[in-house]
Amino acid sequence: MNFENFGDSSLVFQLFVYLASISNGGTVRSDLRFAILKRFREEGIEIPYPRRDISVRDWPANRAPPQDAPGDGDGDGQDRGRDR
Repeated sequence: MNFENFGDSSLVFQLFVYLASISNGGTVRSDLRFAILKRFREEGIEIPYPRRDISVRDWPANRAPPQDAPGDGDGDGQDRGRDR
């Protein structure tokens, strides 16, 4: 395993494995990723996903600004089923 780099909200590693048959490569990659994700969850390790906020500096004068963000109505754009 090599520590490749620091990424946006991440540490980038490269893992090398040997396969008896290269035809199993896709399945092995998927199985390894699921095993790593399972272990992260068992250890309480969360993967940080970047959050982006968008600010509009100049809204066109001929258009009304949006009233609400899509979602459950609380303005954060996330649908948590509150209106169901």
